Amino acid sequence: MQMISGTVKNAVRLQVLNNKWQQKKDSGKLTKDERNARENWTKEDYLIQDIKEQAEQNRKAEHDTRIDNKIMAGGTLTPDEEKYLEQNNPEALKKYKEIKAEKKLYEEKLKKCRTKEEVERVKLNTMGEYASALKKVVNDPLIPKSEKLAKAREMLAKTNNVQNVHISFVNSSEYEELPTEGEEAVERTEERQAQYDSQITRDDSSDTTEGEESAADGADQAEKNEDSHEEHRKTGKKASSVHSTSVAVRTDIIIDDIKDVCAKTIGQSVNFTI
Repeated sequence: MQMISGTVKNAVRLQVLNNKWQQKKDSGKLTKDERNARENWTKEDYLIQDIKEQAEQNRKAEHDTRIDNKIMAGGTLTPDEEKYLEQNNPEALKKYKEIKAEKKLYEEKLKKCRTKEEVERVKLNTMGEYASALKKVVNDPLIPKSEKLAKAREMLAKTNNVQNVHISFVNSSEYEELPTEGEEAVERTEERQAQYDSQITRDDSSDTTEGEESAADGADQAEKNEDSHEEHRKTGKKASSVHSTSVAVRTDIIIDDIKDVCAKTIGQSVNFTI
């Protein structure tokens, strides 16, 4: 019984291969030499060719998957990979370049920030926009599944690109030199106090005796002011730290939500290794 079953399967497979060959022949994709050679092919020749073609299809599918995962992970394609997409999937290459251009714009936004808190708010706002755009498509029952899949891949790639450039910027000296908003507030207060003290000193300098007493009083006041400024600095730093942490936590929640939606839409894990 097993032998008969195996014979039937082989016969069916051979018929499928013959049909494939006939389709290629009719399509005009075979050269004259290929057509002549296959006229005399045996059953074994067809089976061997089928194995070769299947292996080539599997290799191409694995290569395509590696490139797709690399793009979704926020990676940068090699020149060879870009050339491959140009030849085999120009639309994917176009989308990849658009994503990289958006990454560049995000990086420029970060460089224009005046404080560390503003850097975190830029990321929060960007991720919020991504989450909204993603859910608008994924949750619409009228949009085809193929479009939802494409949108999930796109937004996942954008999210990972933003995360990558954000981490790089936060670890840079450029970010380190940015003040916190608390430090900026203290600096403005100190500037106003310095201007006030300077004016008081000029007003009191007209009388020597009074000036000497005023100088002593001024020294005491300056010391008190410095103590007050130091307290303001500590308070400002603490408030800024709390604010930044709060924004970062909210941003991480949005990112986790984006990746969760993408994973469900794509149907696979989105924790890529590139």
